Amino acid sequence: MADESRRFAVEFSQLMRKARARAMVDGVPVAVCIDAARRVVYLSNHGGALSIPGPIGIEAEGLTRNLMDHPCSVLYPDGSAGGGLFKISRNDTVLARLQLDTVTGALLPYRVHP
Repeated sequence: MADESRRFAVEFSQLMRKARARAMVDGVPVAVCIDAARRVVYLSNHGGALSIPGPIGIEAEGLTRNLMDHPCSVLYPDGSAGGGLFKISRNDTVLARLQLDTVTGALLPYRVHP
């Protein structure tokens, strides 16, 4: 099951990179939002989404909220981001802490513990 946790963390990182690339290519901000009720992470304007597997949890700090009251972090056309801290856990054990860098839009550091 650690593979499922690791896979989700990798796919979450890929979704963030996709949002940054879309913002830079399209020239408009793209928000990455978490809908806890539907257990999905989604891109605001670009149809990308990632299901959150049953035993996996994701918490976010330092994000703004959209009109649906979902926590979101925005990636901008210049490559920067709104920032935020994401904690990925499995059964209350934190597996990864990822911080979205406000200057580069990179998701760092990437640490998943088996």
